[in-house]
Amino acid sequence: MGGAFNLLTPPKNPQVAYTEIQEYPRLITDSDEVRKIADRYGMIRAMALSPKESRALIDEKLGEL
Repeated sequence: MGGAFNLLTPPKNPQVAYTEIQEYPRLITDSDEVRKIADRYGMIRAMALSPKESRALIDEKLGEL
């Protein structure tokens, strides 16, 4: 992924992905591609800090300025 993405699950329809990389919007409907993006999202979530941990890290970095 070269930028931000959104995973969308419309009612009664399969999940799709939307990307806008360097001003080129793309709606991804291919189920294999969408699954890869959803997997990446899962990995990102697994590595992310909790909101409390994020706040503590931000406060720490602000204190270093």
